[in-house]
Amino acid sequence: MIRNQNGNVLLIIFAAVALFAALSYAVTQTTRGGTDLSKEKLKLTASYLIEWNAKAKSAYENLRFIRGYEINNLSLTAPGDGWSQPCDRNTDPKCVLFDHAVAGWDWLEGPLHPISLPANDFLTTGGGGAYNYNNPWLSATAQLIRVEGLGSSSAAELVMMTEVVRPDVCEEFNKQLGLTNTYPKDTFTTAQYELNNGDPLPEPATGANSNIGDQVAELAGKTLFCVVHGNFSYTAPHIINVLEVR
Repeated sequence: MIRNQNGNVLLIIFAAVALFAALSYAVTQTTRGGTDLSKEKLKLTASYLIEWNAKAKSAYENLRFIRGYEINNLSLTAPGDGWSQPCDRNTDPKCVLFDHAVAGWDWLEGPLHPISLPANDFLTTGGGGAYNYNNPWLSATAQLIRVEGLGSSSAAELVMMTEVVRPDVCEEFNKQLGLTNTYPKDTFTTAQYELNNGDPLPEPATGANSNIGDQVAELAGKTLFCVVHGNFSYTAPHIINVLEVR
């Protein structure tokens, strides 16, 4: 009888030890969960930006190659930007990129996205002030930029550039795209997509370090990536989305 009682006591002790170990593990995992949640949010933010840029390119191709608008007769700025566009959204709304009914994409979905991105989740502070928006269209501009390994050396690519992205988002963005150098630094020149209807596209200045990919070879031939641009009055990461190779 005593042996049975001793055995039961041992079983109770072992069970208590096992339960304590399980509880300790659960607490540890819960504590780690805060860090993992932050990492998961970073991944979701980068994934969302990749998705947003893919939709932007698809919408652009819809305007260019299905609706048949010429590259120098489009409206590629978000409402209220103030840049002169060759196509007037008021007189010809069918040429407007930032119009869901026209281009067929949810460019305004940022605040309504399942991630529910608050301000500063993917945009950081730049030389022009704080880019604390929660939607990429608010800092996306159409630019002419030369990318090594794409098209003609005499013509720049038409790109959508999302300015001043957070460094950690930039790294995760490139990581998901499979880049080895997840925080590339490559100086380049730009020309704003701003012209009158029928005018030729502006071209960025040429010279040393004027093309993307002439300093970071891995970026040559790429059409979507994040790069640290040091040619402005500040150094910050920018997302480059090549809409059309020229």
